[in-house]
Amino acid sequence: MQSISGREVDLQYLYENKSLQILQFDLLPGESMGPKILPCDMIYYIVEGNPTIRVAEDKMIGSKGTLVECPAHLVHSFSSNVGDTIQVLGIKVPAGEKTDQFRNHFFYGM
Repeated sequence: MQSISGREVDLQYLYENKSLQILQFDLLPGESMGPKILPCDMIYYIVEGNPTIRVAEDKMIGSKGTLVECPAHLVHSFSSNVGDTIQVLGIKVPAGEKTDQFRNHFFYGM
């Protein structure tokens, strides 16, 4: 878990094999993840909420059911908007080591 101003962010690895990892995390209103660059492809699925999503130079407001592709080596970020908690499912391809790499990118503000 990662602490954000006293709150523990629960980053859960739900499944993994040699090819992929599936993880889940949530962000409370005003919290952000990123910007970050990963050496692997990521696919994010918005389970709940309406986050602001940035991939490279593109920016959008996602909603429940939005699928976002983040190719390897491109900067990307998520931001939970005021009054909105988001829940995100991520698929990491290819699988890598379980590290705190994701946790190190949670912070307030964007």
